Amino acid sequence: MNTFMQCFNFLGILVMVALCGAQWKVNSQLTAANTQLDKTRVEQASTLAEQTKTLTDDATDLADLHEKLTIDEAAVSDAQAKLKAIGGDLDRVTLERDQLKAALEKWSAAVAQRDAALKQQAADLQKDDADRNAAIAKYNDLVGKYNALVAKDSGK
Repeated sequence: MNTFMQCFNFLGILVMVALCGAQWKVNSQLTAANTQLDKTRVEQASTLAEQTKTLTDDATDLADLHEKLTIDEAAVSDAQAKLKAIGGDLDRVTLERDQLKAALEKWSAAVAQRDAALKQQAADLQKDDADRNAAIAKYNDLVGKYNALVAKDSGK
């Protein structure tokens, strides 16, 4: 019986070795899978952190852009209002310019007419001066002749 027990023990030990080998193989595979899963988890956590940071930055940028857009829209509205005011002023100034041009043309025509009248008066004055000088010369000549005649009659 002793031999039978020894054989039975030997078979039990072989079964235990096979069972331990199988358990060791399964445990090795589980450890490798666990290590791979931890590595994947760390990579995914890193990716998630990067994506969270990117989303936060994008949200901040979006808020900044929205604020700038609001400011720019207000500036555009102000510029449009100023442009409308300037357009109204431009129409008014254009009308004033046209009125001033018409007044200037009328004034220029009046000045030209006045200059022509002044030239005519100057020509008339020169003619009158020449006539007066001729009349004075005749008068002086006549007075000279009269004085000569009177001196001739008084000297007789």
